[in-house]
Amino acid sequence: GFTRSAPERAEDPRRVRAGLKVGADSWPTEGLSPFAAPFVGAINATFPEDVRAEAFRDYAQRGQTRAFKIEVGAVRAEVQGRRFKAYETSIALDPVSIETWEKVIDALVSDPLLNARLLSGEFPKEIDAVFQQHDAALAPAEGEAITVTCDCKEPQPCKHGACVAMLLTEAVDADPFILLD
Repeated sequence: GFTRSAPERAEDPRRVRAGLKVGADSWPTEGLSPFAAPFVGAINATFPEDVRAEAFRDYAQRGQTRAFKIEVGAVRAEVQGRRFKAYETSIALDPVSIETWEKVIDALVSDPLLNARLLSGEFPKEIDAVFQQHDAALAPAEGEAITVTCDCKEPQPCKHGACVAMLLTEAVDADPFILLD
């Protein structure tokens, strides 16, 4: 489980043992997959540079995220800050309607090569075009801001939301199939 201890400095968040952390040494990370890269643009469009820097240094790299769950239409997380109780933080994602999913699935099934690549565990870039043909997207558009909520008292969008967005970016980079869940 997670344990918490008092921060080293008053301005530091409470430490979390076994929290989720990004694997990158710097932000933005280099060499991301074409499915994760749009999330970097969304983070840059949503969060000011100083918020991104603090979120990466003090939250994402330190492992301040106690819980992280990708759901239909949202990512929900608990990010430990200075107070005893972790902040409830979420990122809204545009869910694909059932009607659109049916059209996308029909298009994928009708393309034997694309279908075979997906079934073999490959996540081909061409899948994005299939979604776009049906006015849907797997990721935010270039430079499009994301909607973030957090129950902290800081100005929004906050560093806790930026931390969650960074974790989401790495999760998509590691396994783009999560975009289809």
